[in-house]
Amino acid sequence: MVDFGEIKLPIRDFSTYEGLNQQIYNQVLILSKKIAAKRIVHINSTENGGGVAEMLQAQVALEKNLGLESDWYVIHPQFEFFAITKKIHNLLQGQDGDLTNWEKRKYLNIS
Repeated sequence: MVDFGEIKLPIRDFSTYEGLNQQIYNQVLILSKKIAAKRIVHINSTENGGGVAEMLQAQVALEKNLGLESDWYVIHPQFEFFAITKKIHNLLQGQDGDLTNWEKRKYLNIS
């Protein structure tokens, strides 16, 4: 069983970026209007720490300011699931070993 929690963020004012690069700023405004009818859902394993969580704090707040329907959810699975995903990460980085049949089933059942 996986539980999800929505991360609520204040809207961040995109206009503060206008002076950095006017061309890119204008492109973002144009492109955001093209996808305004779409919903963006970000799903991450944590709301604090790690590169993805740090980026999402700013990104989701800016997306909302641009008028996009953007939401961020954090998964709260059982500890075992995180242990398996960490093992997969380490295996992909070259660590010796394999997933057990139980770990494979557990991972596939949750993901």
